[in-house]
Amino acid sequence: MSAKKKVEYYKGFNLHEFAGKAERIYENHREELEEQYLGKIVAIEVDSGDYFIGQNMDEVSKKAERKHPDKYFHYMRVGGGGVFKFHGPVFDIR
Repeated sequence: MSAKKKVEYYKGFNLHEFAGKAERIYENHREELEEQYLGKIVAIEVDSGDYFIGQNMDEVSKKAERKHPDKYFHYMRVGGGGVFKFHGPVFDIR
């Protein structure tokens, strides 16, 4: 199977689709985020479009989970740069 056809899922959702939705939300707010929060961490909840800002992962996770306790979040550093490596059980669905 080619790499292009490989679809990775985690707990029932497509990781690539999830990240793509989060990146589109970020792009819609890029100017505001980068002007006001450059270098901080943003947590994006893709179903609602809500996003949360913090100095570090702990701070932003608490804010995000307070409003959406049963959701997953996509974390990014405002303006670019890594935040953390996501890993866990990923399945190749053929």
